[in-house]
Amino acid sequence: MNNERILQEVPEVYYGAFGGITPFPICLKSVSEYLGDELDYTYAIVASGGAFRFAWNTTGWDGGNVDISHTYGDSELPYRYGITAHGREFKILWRNGNGMGKLGSGTKEDFRTFVKEQIDTGKN
Repeated sequence: MNNERILQEVPEVYYGAFGGITPFPICLKSVSEYLGDELDYTYAIVASGGAFRFAWNTTGWDGGNVDISHTYGDSELPYRYGITAHGREFKILWRNGNGMGKLGSGTKEDFRTFVKEQIDTGKN
């Protein structure tokens, strides 16, 4: 049995892709295009709450507000909102094993297994 999974023709993700500068909405747009769905980058950044991460510190630039996980009190929410707003099932595997369902211990092998399972079952 081949233990590798390769997804062909997934649109490239990089700063500036699709006119965006926030990685998670760029990733959402890339995956959506791969799945054959239309998703506007602007919709993705607003649905995830990433567009509002700059509003919480009005006194000036704050290095913490570049990460959408600081948008809400719960760092999982931007990812949950962004994915479910597009009508997709949300699961997350945190590196330390915390998060929804406490899936695995967050090791490199846990991540590989999680991704392979999603690909094998046709999760989309």
